[in-house]
Amino acid sequence: MAHLNKWIGASAGDVGVRLGAQMISTIILARLLPADDFGVSLLVLSVVAVLGNLVSLPFEEALTQRPRLSTPHLESALFVSFLLSLVSLFVLWAVSPLLARLTGIDSLTVWIPVAALFLAGQGPGAVARAVLRRHRRFVDLASSQALSVVLSSAVAIGLAFGGWGILALVVQRMMPIVLFPVLAACIARVRGQTVFIWPRWHAQKFGEILRFSWFYLADVTVDYATPAALTFAVNAYFGTVAVGQINIAMRMVEPLRSAIAGVGHNLVFSLLTRHQADPARLGREAASIVVNVSTVAVPAFLGLAATAPLLLPILVGPGWDSAVPISRSLCVAAAISVPFRYFYSGFSALGRPEYSLAGSILGLVVMLVWLHICAIMGQPSWIGWSIAASEAVTALLGGTLLVRYIGAGLAIPLFRIGLIWVGGGLMVAALDFVFLQAKVIEQRSLALTAMIIAGIMMYPLLLMVLCRHCLQTLLATVIPRREGP
Repeated sequence: MAHLNKWIGASAGDVGVRLGAQMISTIILARLLPADDFGVSLLVLSVVAVLGNLVSLPFEEALTQRPRLSTPHLESALFVSFLLSLVSLFVLWAVSPLLARLTGIDSLTVWIPVAALFLAGQGPGAVARAVLRRHRRFVDLASSQALSVVLSSAVAIGLAFGGWGILALVVQRMMPIVLFPVLAACIARVRGQTVFIWPRWHAQKFGEILRFSWFYLADVTVDYATPAALTFAVNAYFGTVAVGQINIAMRMVEPLRSAIAGVGHNLVFSLLTRHQADPARLGREAASIVVNVSTVAVPAFLGLAATAPLLLPILVGPGWDSAVPISRSLCVAAAISVPFRYFYSGFSALGRPEYSLAGSILGLVVMLVWLHICAIMGQPSWIGWSIAASEAVTALLGGTLLVRYIGAGLAIPLFRIGLIWVGGGLMVAALDFVFLQAKVIEQRSLALTAMIIAGIMMYPLLLMVLCRHCLQTLLATVIPRREGP
C-alpha cells in the first residue's frame, strides 16, 4: 500500500505539473496568437498524431501486457517503430500537398512535415514507458513526463514571442515526444541502470507480440483518427475559425482528461494484469475501479462544465465566446470517458484489444453522424456533443462486453454510477441557477471562486443522501487512510 500511495502521489504531481505548464502556456499563447493559428495547428497536429501514435502505443501496450519479456522483444519493437517512423515521415510529406489543396491552407505543406520530424522520439519513448511501467517505476515515469512538458511549454512561449505562432503551437504538443526518452535515459543513468537498447530484428520475438500489437494498432488508428476526422469535418462544414474555437475548447479540457486517463491507465493496467488468469475477478476489479473513479471524475468534469462560462474568458481573454458551449460539452464527454475507459483497460490487461477496437469504431461512426446533423441544422455550438455521444456509446458497449465476464454482478456498479451522475447533475443545476442565471455575484472572478467552493461543499451532501458507499469512496480518495507504524 505504501508503494501504491507513492505511485499515486508521483502520478498526481505529474498531472498537476503538466496541467499547470500546459494551462499557463495556453493562456499566454491565446493572448499572442490569432484563432487562425490555432486552427491551422490543430489541423497539423491531428494528422500527425494519427501516424505518430501508430508508431508507439501498440508496442508500448504489448510490451507492458506480456507475462514474460526479454531484451530481444524490446529490440524488435524498437526496430519496427523506427521503421514506422520513417514511413510516417514519408507519408506525411507526400500527403501534405493534397491536404493543403483540400483545405485551401497552403502552409500545411510546411507544417505537417515539420511536426512529423518529432516522431523520431515515438519508438524510444514507447520502449521507455513500457519498461518503466513493467518495473512499476512510476516516479521516474512521472518525473520524465512532467519535465518534458515544462521545457516544451517554455520553448513554445519563446517562439510565440519571436513571431513563430504555428511553430510554437506545434512545439508545445510535439517536443515532449522527443524529450521524454532522453530524460528517462538520464534518470536511468543516474540510477546506474542500462540506458541504451539498440534496434534489432528478431522475427520470433516480434511474432510473440504481433497479435496484441496489431489489434491494438488498429484500435489506436481509429482512436486517433477520430479527432482528425472531427477537425477536418468541422473545417469543411464551418471553416478554420470554428476549428480554432474547438482547439481552445479542447485545450481547456483535454490536458486534464488525457493526463488523468493516461496516468490512471498505467496504474490500473499494472494492477489488473495480476488477475489475467481469473477473468471474472479482473472484470469485477475493473467495474469497481470505474465506480471509484466516477465519484471523483464525474463531479470534477461536470463542475468544470458549469464554470466554463466564467472560467474560459478569464483564462484566454475576449474573442473566444464560441468556445464556451463546445468546452462544456467536451467536459461532459470527459466525465463519461475518464471512468468508463477503464472497462477497456481491463480488456487490454486480459489480452483482448479487439474489444477496444470495436468501441473506437462505433464511437467514430456516431461522431461523424452527429457532425453531419450539426451541419444540416447549422449549429456549430453542438460540435462538442458529437464527442459526448461517441463516448456514451463506447461506454455502453464496454459495459455490455463486461457482462460476459461478470454477468449480473455489473448491476450494482452501474446503479451506483447512475446515482453519482444524479448527484453531479443536481449540483450543476443548482450552481448554474444561482451563479449564472440569478447572478447572485456579479464580479466574474468572485463568482467563479464562490461557485467552486459551493460545488465542493454541495456534492458530498448529495452523495450522503443518494449513495453512502460512494461518499465513503470519495472520502477515502480525498483523505487517504494513514498506514500504521
